[in-house]
Amino acid sequence: MSQPWLITPLRNPADEAQERYNWAHKWTRGVVERMFGLLKMCLRCLDRSGGALQYSPRKVAKIVIACSVLHKIAQWAGMLQAVQAPRDLLQDEEDNPVLEGPFRDEELNVRDNIINRNFRL
Repeated sequence: MSQPWLITPLRNPADEAQERYNWAHKWTRGVVERMFGLLKMCLRCLDRSGGALQYSPRKVAKIVIACSVLHKIAQWAGMLQAVQAPRDLLQDEEDNPVLEGPFRDEELNVRDNIINRNFRL
């Protein structure tokens, strides 16, 4: 089930603006996935659920922010070496499928507004 805050890529982009949106979506998703992978390597408390959301999205956001702050403090204190992402965290385009699902008009309007505001020249 889709949510109004879940912005997905387009399966069949119809123009250059939609192509740019899909590229930005893919690039941003890759950055976020690598960040979570690095945090899970350093803060094992994030890696226990096997990907299942154990708390509400709001609480998960607070946990991730707290872990990000702790990770940065540990880096500043010299407690962590610079960590490189393992090869399996650097995903190729084929590993990032386009999600599909039942979309409500609200969700499609949000995505269209993002494309029109940010990706049309």
